[in-house]
Amino acid sequence: MTVSAAQAQPNFGIPKDPTDRRLLTVIKTGTGTGTVSGPGISCGTDCGELHIVGTTTILTATAAGSAVFTGWSGACTGTGSCTVTMSQARSVTANFDVFFNLTVTKAGTGTGTVTSAPSGISCGSTCVASFVSDTTVILSASAGSGSTFSGWSGACSGTGTCTVGMSANRSVTATFIPTTFTLTVTKSGTGAGTVSSTPAGISCGGTCAAAFIADSTVALSQTPAAGSTFIGWSGSCSGTGACSVLMSQARSVTATYTFPGWSLAWDHDGINLLSFSLERRTPCTTGTYGVIATPAASPMTYTDTTALPTAQYQYRISAVGSGGASSPSNEVCTP
Repeated sequence: MTVSAAQAQPNFGIPKDPTDRRLLTVIKTGTGTGTVSGPGISCGTDCGELHIVGTTTILTATAAGSAVFTGWSGACTGTGSCTVTMSQARSVTANFDVFFNLTVTKAGTGTGTVTSAPSGISCGSTCVASFVSDTTVILSASAGSGSTFSGWSGACSGTGTCTVGMSANRSVTATFIPTTFTLTVTKSGTGAGTVSSTPAGISCGGTCAAAFIADSTVALSQTPAAGSTFIGWSGSCSGTGACSVLMSQARSVTATYTFPGWSLAWDHDGINLLSFSLERRTPCTTGTYGVIATPAASPMTYTDTTALPTAQYQYRISAVGSGGASSPSNEVCTP
């Protein structure tokens, strides 16, 4: 076969066949609005155009209002302009979204972190993030060492996970408080006294249990009541000195006091006395005297073991003479 010179010449410079065209289609997706423009495209309203095979078309996306253009898919990628070579029918998708901010605030004197699913919040350090409109964000709180998560406020409540629908800007507060443990003081024995704490909380007395921050050290001190003797500590402390309690867990301490009763001594110098009576009433200056002992002689000592360490008593001696008359004397009031 012979090839002529005319047939061997390349077909350079011959225009493309203007009748050979392919369809370029633009699709818009997302929660926001915007336009895509290019030769023959104004989408908006005109989202498809026939282009000559082999030509190159450049598309530009412009977001509207509060929307953000988030990128191309299909025949293009990225967020810049889209260049399409029309070697065949092409389809391009432009995504426009509206974003809302989710702000997390941490409150309280404890420590902790808040994280989100989908990711974005890691608070910690990142406490504000933008999410696509209508995204459902789930927040989780994790308390730090020595702290407790006490609950959500704002767009959530309770102590479980926090679910936020991002149809607007949202704000959530996570409160963390120090973990506390209870220190309980018990008083035992026949005596009485008071126990107090540093830092304040225990005043026992009346308040014998209090919550203290985890891993704090509580110092207990005690003061015996009049007539009582402090025997010592037991439980989380021992001995009779200072009591120092590390609150790494709930703790209990017992303070033991003894009270032997009030010891009395008297000497009556009268003559012709037939008997003595030791009488008592409580509280001092009121009430009625009652006989608690009838000692046989004077001088004598007596210990009132039926007395209570927290009560106040008034004592007196009544001596009966040969004439039968009673002669009270030596009235003594205990502290």
